[in-house]
Amino acid sequence: MPPENPLRRLARRARAVVDEASRAAPEGPVANAVGLARFAGPFATLARVDVAALRAWGRSVRAVEDTLGAPTARAYTRVVVQTAEVDPDLARLVAFTLPDHLARVPEPERGRYVKLLRVVLGERPEALPLVVRTLPDLLPRFDDAAIARYLARGIELHNQSARKAESFLRLESGEGRTTARDLTTGLALEDVARSLTLYARAHCGETVQVRPAGDGAAFTDGRHLYLPPRMERFGDERDRLIYRVLAARAAGYLEFGTLDLDLQQVEGDWPAPRDGELEVERLLRGFPNPVLARDLFRVLEDLRVEARVRAEYPGVADAMDQLAGGPDARSADGAPGWREDRPVADDLAPAEQAIEAVARRARGEAPYTPEDTAAARAADRAASALDRVRADGATVYDTVAAMQQAFAPIYALLRRAETPEKRLDEREEEPLGGPGGSGQRADGDQQDDDRGGAGGGSRGDDGGEGQREGGQGEGEGDEELDYRPMSADPFAAELRVDQLGEEERQVEQRALDILRAIRAEGADGDPVQARQQARAEQSYEEMAAMLDRMDAPGGGIAEQRDDPHSVPPDLRRAQGITLDPDVEARPRTFFYPEWDAVIDDHKPNWVKLSEYDLLPGSPDFVTRVRDEHGALISEVRRAFEALRPDGVRRMRAQPDGDELDLDRVVEAIVERRAGGSPSDRLYTRHRPQERDVAVAFLVDMSSSTNELANAQGKRIIDVEKEALVLIAEAVDAIGDDQAIYGFSGYGRDQVAFYVAKDFDDPWDDRARERIGRISWKMENRDGAAIRHATAKLAATGHRIRLLILLSDGKPLDCGCDHYADRYAQEDTRAALLEARKAGIHPFCITVDPHGPEYLARTYGEGGYTVIDRVDLLPRRLLQVYRRLTR
Repeated sequence: MPPENPLRRLARRARAVVDEASRAAPEGPVANAVGLARFAGPFATLARVDVAALRAWGRSVRAVEDTLGAPTARAYTRVVVQTAEVDPDLARLVAFTLPDHLARVPEPERGRYVKLLRVVLGERPEALPLVVRTLPDLLPRFDDAAIARYLARGIELHNQSARKAESFLRLESGEGRTTARDLTTGLALEDVARSLTLYARAHCGETVQVRPAGDGAAFTDGRHLYLPPRMERFGDERDRLIYRVLAARAAGYLEFGTLDLDLQQVEGDWPAPRDGELEVERLLRGFPNPVLARDLFRVLEDLRVEARVRAEYPGVADAMDQLAGGPDARSADGAPGWREDRPVADDLAPAEQAIEAVARRARGEAPYTPEDTAAARAADRAASALDRVRADGATVYDTVAAMQQAFAPIYALLRRAETPEKRLDEREEEPLGGPGGSGQRADGDQQDDDRGGAGGGSRGDDGGEGQREGGQGEGEGDEELDYRPMSADPFAAELRVDQLGEEERQVEQRALDILRAIRAEGADGDPVQARQQARAEQSYEEMAAMLDRMDAPGGGIAEQRDDPHSVPPDLRRAQGITLDPDVEARPRTFFYPEWDAVIDDHKPNWVKLSEYDLLPGSPDFVTRVRDEHGALISEVRRAFEALRPDGVRRMRAQPDGDELDLDRVVEAIVERRAGGSPSDRLYTRHRPQERDVAVAFLVDMSSSTNELANAQGKRIIDVEKEALVLIAEAVDAIGDDQAIYGFSGYGRDQVAFYVAKDFDDPWDDRARERIGRISWKMENRDGAAIRHATAKLAATGHRIRLLILLSDGKPLDCGCDHYADRYAQEDTRAALLEARKAGIHPFCITVDPHGPEYLARTYGEGGYTVIDRVDLLPRRLLQVYRRLTR
């Protein structure tokens, strides 16, 4: 084919540029011209370097500009163009992926993000895709100097191994965690989030989660807790204490019922509820100025919740006091205490001065006396409501009553400001038509329900973050009355219901309906249980809707109402029934590291393991094993009972002891008469003798154990269970402590560890029935299961501790991270080395014919045995145990 004419090639490229311009630029001829002018430089550069990179950039730049703003679009363009000049192929990848990661970065951090990307591009371009996707998670942890050093180390590791660098930059490797700790000050929330979540759940009884707050202030949306991503107030262990106090304070709104408000129980003419509106929002909308009402509610409810937390949890109260005052409580910057002081009240209007005075009294700070005489008088009258919310056992209804008491005198200051020529006397400082939040003006005009609602925590409100800048927004009630909301206290852990999602709003509304129905019948309802019922109904409705969209199953309808486990799994989830009918519903959760041979390092807290108790099941399994192996069980017990040590052991030929050894005495006399030197070891000592052995049997419950093991039709898992019963009978006969566990799962976040018999459990029919519950499940992540069994064995304190693993093949977990081949085998080997260091002796029995290929390296010579036939497992297991415990 002849070469393309240069002019034709130029024309073709120009057409491509125009096509991309028309797609990327804003619509319309004028807008197109503006767009082309704005992007002319990048278009020309990318068209010259690589049309494919131009196309990728053109498809994304408009979306970036529309969603993230023009400055971010310009920064995105600079990165793509700079990358294209270095490596066009890399530019295509960056053009496609960078927008998603830019969206993850808070707007104030985007400049730093892009700057660091350009630095990496100049030093090591091939590391750019990795940094693009990992840097957003690093930015909140480090300041500029620290993140520069951390990235430099990551790029250095990239020269050795891209995998090692990725684990480092994702903070997955041990080196990454250690380096991060060395470079950062303060305490990261992610390091304590799990313990704080458990702590908060213990407080409020709800399944809350602790999450990072984007603006750095502590709050709750009524469902979960949001805390600052990093705490560096003191730079020592007191930062951890602050997190604990904030978690308890935020959980207090849930525990002490801020959202349990029902305005049907409160006297007053409240506005009609709006669709999706919470009762707290409706409460604030019922006052003539919702913004003022919101500030009062915040001050009073914050005080009530803190008082309840102090009364219920003396330890938290002590922590608050420890953090609050004295020279030892000074923060790292020299400021006293852990809470920030209220702003200086210089340019506040009288109503704002009154609210500020009440807020400072509520927090126990130095008194503030408003300059305005009327404001000082109004503050005194409003502050008298504080005692009501401080009272023992105060509820949210006490807060509402205190609001009604405090609102009137402060609102009168706003009305006075509205008509300065009219000086209100004491009688005119009651502007409401009664204390109910009725919305009545002083002149009796009804406040329009459609005015207001954005303030006071309703959706559209700023969530309490509004600073003293400007007046009210649209729809905030008395628009002609200028009132600037008070600044938020970042350490108050306030309530922000405007952050609550639609689904949780529906839960709250349905829970309120349930409570009202219960009260109508003359009973007292539990709000927590009402929410649980509402969530269950919501889950059921979602599941029913999904099932309606699916084709009906074939066959007839079978009803099994007596067995709760006959309910379909998805409906069991909706009804709160455990998804696995073999286990108890509530697992215990543990986190373990995992060894990555590629990066030559541990990944700390990489695996989430859930420990389940197997339920006792049908006695059929026990009966069948006894019928089939009854003679062998009796034989095994007799054989092992013969190995049981006597109660005491006689030690002869001792220099001292409990009694004379007559044989030794006779020998000594004969020796002396013969002229020799007789031995002085003439005594016998009696020493108590007992075995000091603990053994844990760990059973692989992966799906491959469902395969047939012999001609009798038994599966591998069935033969393993029979072997466990036989060996358990033997170990019980000899008197050793034993535990029987199984493991399976799928992925690193779903490793399941099943307890059939723990060390403290007796060997009885219930334990045998639990072994009968063992069944094949999914995958086998050996390393995590070995580490957990090791931890349980180490806690026994026995002198001899054995871990015997029954497996049918290699460790394999094809979850999201593919735990297989060398990775899985090296992690298993590392877990076994850790067990040996803890004084535990591991041993593997496998039916894998290819076992010797990897078991020698994994378990070591003499640390495993391979059997040709699964049905030989029971006798082989007995032989192995006798040999290991001699």
